[in-house]
Amino acid sequence: MSDVRMPMPTVRVTRYEVSCLPADHHHAADFTVTVECDEQGRWMVRRGAQVLSVEGVWAPEPSPFQRTVEWERSHLFTEEKAVRLARVTVPNLRAGDRTADAVLAGADS
Repeated sequence: MSDVRMPMPTVRVTRYEVSCLPADHHHAADFTVTVECDEQGRWMVRRGAQVLSVEGVWAPEPSPFQRTVEWERSHLFTEEKAVRLARVTVPNLRAGDRTADAVLAGADS
């Protein structure tokens, strides 16, 4: 028998989902953003292929090789700041002409 001991597993959070709708709601995906960690420990707010800037503007995410220093400064954050931006942004999301408020009020037909 070997004396090699298995190290204790570690747990690292790399993604959050932020939404004003319950996860099981049939329109939840339309009103949900993710806050995700990259390989360097920086966080971004995503909605599909779009990434949120510090100014609150959604833009397509460039490949890691196409990112400029300016892009990184305005789209990559600390975990705390990215979660805060997501929480402020989510109540204002629209899917077509609908808002989460309207969907929750039953105007989602």
